[in-house]
Amino acid sequence: MEKLLRKSSCESDDFDDSVFNEYEKEELELLANLYNYNSESKAERTLFD
Repeated sequence: MEKLLRKSSCESDDFDDSVFNEYEKEELELLANLYNYNSESKAERTLFD
């Protein structure tokens, strides 16, 4: 069962990423790439298992 870790204070379309500094933006990009890599890997394992 998933739990909501925090309550959002705004909708994602209304969020402005200018609040992040350059390091935080790089970290977000890295995390997104890892998430996408893991999602693709799981799909491939499911497909070929």
